[in-house]
Amino acid sequence: MSRMILTIAFVGATLSISNAQSVPLELDQSTVSVLEIDLAKLKVDDLQSWMNEHAGEFVALPRSNASLADFQPRLDALRQAGADRLVLVWRLQDLLQGTPLITAPTQQPELLSALALPLWKRVFENVQTDTRVVSGWTTFGSSNAIGQLRNDSVKTTDRFTAGLANPQLEFQWIIRFPIESREDLIALWPDSFAPNWLPFTLSPRQMVQDVSSFKLEWSLPPSAAMKMTVETIDVNAANRISGTVQQWIDAQPSWKPSLNVHVHDTTVTILANEKLAEQVFAFLVQTVNRRGDRFQATKALREIGIALHKYHATYGTFPSPAIKNDDGVELLSWRVAITPFINQEALANAMKLDQAWDSNANRMFTEMVVPNFSTPGVVGPKTAIRLPAFPGSMWDGTGKPLTFRAITDGSSNTIAAVIAPSDQVVPWTMPEVWRLDENNLLQSFFVDREEVTVLAFDGAVYVLKKAETTEEQLRGLLTIAGREPVDW
Repeated sequence: MSRMILTIAFVGATLSISNAQSVPLELDQSTVSVLEIDLAKLKVDDLQSWMNEHAGEFVALPRSNASLADFQPRLDALRQAGADRLVLVWRLQDLLQGTPLITAPTQQPELLSALALPLWKRVFENVQTDTRVVSGWTTFGSSNAIGQLRNDSVKTTDRFTAGLANPQLEFQWIIRFPIESREDLIALWPDSFAPNWLPFTLSPRQMVQDVSSFKLEWSLPPSAAMKMTVETIDVNAANRISGTVQQWIDAQPSWKPSLNVHVHDTTVTILANEKLAEQVFAFLVQTVNRRGDRFQATKALREIGIALHKYHATYGTFPSPAIKNDDGVELLSWRVAITPFINQEALANAMKLDQAWDSNANRMFTEMVVPNFSTPGVVGPKTAIRLPAFPGSMWDGTGKPLTFRAITDGSSNTIAAVIAPSDQVVPWTMPEVWRLDENNLLQSFFVDREEVTVLAFDGAVYVLKKAETTEEQLRGLLTIAGREPVDW
């Protein structure tokens, strides 16, 4: 398994790990967080095998993971170029954006970019990137951060070197508040949470004030383990932290068999068993995948929104849900009609608009994957981008004009298209609408999903959460002239 070291240092550190190779990495004073990955110990195949074996046990885990499969050859190329580790660095000025600097001891920036860019795009979406090579290290990060590095001198410190030198597990995450900034940082935390936010009383400010350093160590499956060590300012602080942790455990009965809390002088140690460590890993996989899926769905719907607007500007109306012949027979999908407006002019010109989607003339196009209609979890030439049909909606088939003027509820308050559930994916050329159950609207819309990405007629994209959406609200968002008050 890999060894990771994550350090939060509000002053910064010069990283010099005892088992690392000879090239040192210098960190400037603005460094906030450092994550080191031992590439020699990173076993992607073992992790993928474990995920496949436990896909049914943890809902968050996919049975196969294309991202991991793609990651392996890029990782091997970086290793072969002599890079023994990756180091991710977050500086104080990067916190709002959340983007790290990713560095490796190699002078081949293209290899580091190949490894980092796919995950970067999945997590940080459209943040532009750049690279820099200095003293045997290549650094990959946002264009703004790399530009600052080129212009600023680096002031370093070795305050965290000792704490990182002897890891017990494969990963380390260390948080330390510097003496120089401690009081200012404490003041940033609230004295209490909102009422009923937690089932017990907790002062975030007091908790931060009690802690001098926090260290989280863990190992990934198939040998999952987790240990937290909290160093406090005195014995009383240690007792307060221990009490807070115990309250948290008591509020989650399922955690009790999995966690043990020990207090020794000013140190509080929390040990998690293998099962809980696996659950935490599965949760992190789910979080990253959900953010990536949401980005992909948002990007796809935004492109559809732009295309619908361009179509309306050209023809004075939105496309009909189906392209029909003179006898009213539905031949092709509305998606075919907007292909000229999504940079697919060649495809639009090649298709036979007077023949059916599954005819011999159009079958080859139906079997093509059109990236603009690709959606999360859908493989091949099908899509989950659907037009929701509901009484009073734009697409209910009543023959009303399909124009902006018809949307008297307002284009910003009305759903145009959605990402449908997995059992409602269709060939992208197939003429259809997604008919929702008027008598069971919420269930037919969300099915087994906790959230759904939708496109409004003004081109904005939203995420509707099942727990926060009422049937009345959803009905108002689907109809175009119902005069219902709506709130995203």
